[in-house]
Amino acid sequence: MNKAASVAIGVGIAAAIIVAVIALAQSNPSVIENESPTQPTMIPQPQTSKIKIVASFYPLYEFSKNIAGDNADVSMFIPVGIEPHDWEPSIGDLVTLKESDVFVYNGVGMEPFVDKLIDSGEYSNLLFVETTNGIELIETEEHSGEEEHSGEEEHSGEEEHSGEEEHSGEEEHSGEEEHSGEEEHSGEEEHSGEEEHSGEEEHSGEEEHAHKFPYDPHVWLDPILAKEQVMIIKDALIKVDADNAQYYEDNANAYSAKLDELDSKIRTELSSCNKDTIVPFHNAFSYFGNRYGIKTQALSGLAPESEATARDLKEIIDFVKENQIKIIFAEELVDPKLAQVLADEAGAQILVLSPLEGITVEEQENGTSYIQKMEENLKNIKVALECQ
Repeated sequence: MNKAASVAIGVGIAAAIIVAVIALAQSNPSVIENESPTQPTMIPQPQTSKIKIVASFYPLYEFSKNIAGDNADVSMFIPVGIEPHDWEPSIGDLVTLKESDVFVYNGVGMEPFVDKLIDSGEYSNLLFVETTNGIELIETEEHSGEEEHSGEEEHSGEEEHSGEEEHSGEEEHSGEEEHSGEEEHSGEEEHSGEEEHSGEEEHSGEEEHAHKFPYDPHVWLDPILAKEQVMIIKDALIKVDADNAQYYEDNANAYSAKLDELDSKIRTELSSCNKDTIVPFHNAFSYFGNRYGIKTQALSGLAPESEATARDLKEIIDFVKENQIKIIFAEELVDPKLAQVLADEAGAQILVLSPLEGITVEEQENGTSYIQKMEENLKNIKVALECQ
């Protein structure tokens, strides 16, 4: 074999080797990537053993954190410093939620976005935990009123329909009257259409700014009902992480004991007061009031953004004056301007009464707990009720 042929064969072999290496690299990229420490490895990294829990807002975050202890990463869905009523999650929030194991929420309309998430079918890996499930709820006056109003409308509609049939029978033989009636009817339809369209726009605007609740969602402000929420969360964590069932059981029992102590403290310190009525900023304290024998006269509805009419405000001012109420409550996450105006008008003072729907950035940095917030509320309620 001459020298030229040997060189050609050598080149051919080298080319074949290069082709084979390229083909191998394409079929198994890790071969090339593992040669360089600067390249990302394709080997799966070991996952943390902690479960990921997302709680919708502050009190549920507190409950979940105390039950889960060191066995879970617990985060709060609604950002710190944000009032949760009618808050809607961003795309980034939803991505974070998909990467979690458990979503703890209140229910009863407090998180109106949850039903959409469940119905979407995109969160089948996520355990949704409704912490008010099985708790006896307080029906709202507006819901009760709507049902009664609905019944009246149905009855009224039947009477109108009956009247139309009789009227139609009387006018069958009068062409002129029929023609006149058609013109009137046409005008009524146009006017009715305008009214319906206007009503739809108004209704849409109301829905944007005020969410209606058939039942009061603020159960967490009653420490005894909060215990029920704690146990529901505990059961959910055991379902997801059965190996640590006893750990969650012990933590839930320990935290429930703290809630019992809080309940006992509230009962004792509110046992001897000169007044029995408080004026909170929004109607969040019905469960608390029922538990401890306190009446409430709120400045606004079940959501703090609910708008009070001029008539409502006058009634509140008159109520405060007539009952010699000296304290009107504001909230930490809501503009206190309305409360301050009413207090000035009624000759009262302003204190904060937190619905515990969220905390401030400063409180988060200080690690303020649910129980600490409730004790702060108790302190201010005692001032308002002139307790001994």
